[in-house]
Amino acid sequence: MKLNGTETVLWNYDNAHGLNQMRSASQLACILTLVGYSMSFLSHNTESLQDDTV
Repeated sequence: MKLNGTETVLWNYDNAHGLNQMRSASQLACILTLVGYSMSFLSHNTESLQDDTV
C-alpha cells in the first residue's frame, strides 16, 4: 500500500493470527522439504560409494 512517491506503508498483520500461523507452517514445511531433499543426496552418495567398493 503506497502513500505517495517516497513513503510506503506496510500492511498491518497484528489482527491476522491465522494468516501468520499459516505462513509459519508454510515456511516450516519448505525448510523441512529442503532438508529432506539435501539428505536424499547424502544417502544416494553413500549407496553409490558402497557399490563401488564391492
